[in-house]
Amino acid sequence: VPRSNEANLINSLNAILGSKPNLTVTVESIKSTTETKTQVIIHVLEKGPTGPGRRIPATELATYLHRMLCQQPSNIAADKCVGSNQARQGSAGGVLGATPCGLIGPFLTGIDPRLWKQAQEDNPDRDRYVPVPIIGFGEVCWRLRCQENETRLHQAFLDKVSDDITELQRRLTTTKSKTAEYRRKFVELEHRLLKVNPTYYYPSGLTRETTLNLTSDLPVISKSD
Repeated sequence: VPRSNEANLINSLNAILGSKPNLTVTVESIKSTTETKTQVIIHVLEKGPTGPGRRIPATELATYLHRMLCQQPSNIAADKCVGSNQARQGSAGGVLGATPCGLIGPFLTGIDPRLWKQAQEDNPDRDRYVPVPIIGFGEVCWRLRCQENETRLHQAFLDKVSDDITELQRRLTTTKSKTAEYRRKFVELEHRLLKVNPTYYYPSGLTRETTLNLTSDLPVISKSD
């Protein structure tokens, strides 16, 4: 789902949700996982009649979307809908503190404790992320594609920053050129003022007499100028 089709995706999701005015769909992120698949993370805000709104639980939303996509035709080609819940405060730390042999579910037994310890040390955010073992060649390929995608995103961001720096340097050069031009015009106007009124820097005692003499010659000065 490219960012350009984000509005169409939101409209389709609103239609699946019944086009209710009290529901607001927000796309949090769009990430390409394979050449033909994209991972989209959304949340739905339900506005209350009088008070503030609430987020619809991820599990409830995923179950409803999965059921509706199976029952009625839609222009959304969804492979699967799953809820993405953020870990509770302290729960991630409890998992990280456990030994790999004592973990169940997505964590398999028999993991080398040294690898598990290294994975914990390499974890960039211990409060949000938990190391997950890669099992099988398919997951290795998926990890490689994710890394390539992140590399492309980073490179695109660096290219954008480079373009912004180039544009700012161009504007700086233009501004310096205009400043130099305005300074040159200011100096020319200052010399022109000295030519019209030579008493500009003279003592005040000579100002009146010289100014009176120049007053009668102003038309001639204007014509010659």
